[in-house]
Amino acid sequence: MQQGLVLTISVLFFAFGLAAILSWFTTFYVVSEHQLIISVLFCKKKIPFDQIKSITKTNTLLAGPALSVRHRLIIVHKTGTFTVISPVRQDEFIAAIRKRHPDMDLYT
Repeated sequence: MQQGLVLTISVLFFAFGLAAILSWFTTFYVVSEHQLIISVLFCKKKIPFDQIKSITKTNTLLAGPALSVRHRLIIVHKTGTFTVISPVRQDEFIAAIRKRHPDMDLYT
């Protein structure tokens, strides 16, 4: 019984560790002509620019496709939901979105 529990815990730690490492190397954001594409592992989330209400710089620890714990952005959707991301060059990222969607609110 004890060995089975140790094995289960070991497998879980390995799986979560592997997922964390893979997500580190596969997380990226693409600012296309009409939408923001967020890619993590094998999942893609597309947010049309006209659905973005605001972007706010934050240090929140809320879960999301954000690798940094200090330099994050909260994208608030017009539906009331939100997405937390952490692009490396935040100001360039915000400028690229603002160029395509100048009506969104920006809070720094």
